[in-house]
Amino acid sequence: MERRRLLLTASSNVAIGIAFLALWFFSGRHWWQLLIAAGFMVFGVWVLLDLRRTRGPK
Repeated sequence: MERRRLLLTASSNVAIGIAFLALWFFSGRHWWQLLIAAGFMVFGVWVLLDLRRTRGPK
């Protein structure tokens, strides 16, 4: 259950990051939008890579 919750959190973070990238691209292109997008995406990818590395309990 823990692994599924972490996978949902990571994929949600990547999706939020993509949404902020779209917001940055289609709006005023403020630096803080890009920073937020990068933060969400880096955290999401980091969790996904950690899940892949550890594999968790079976």
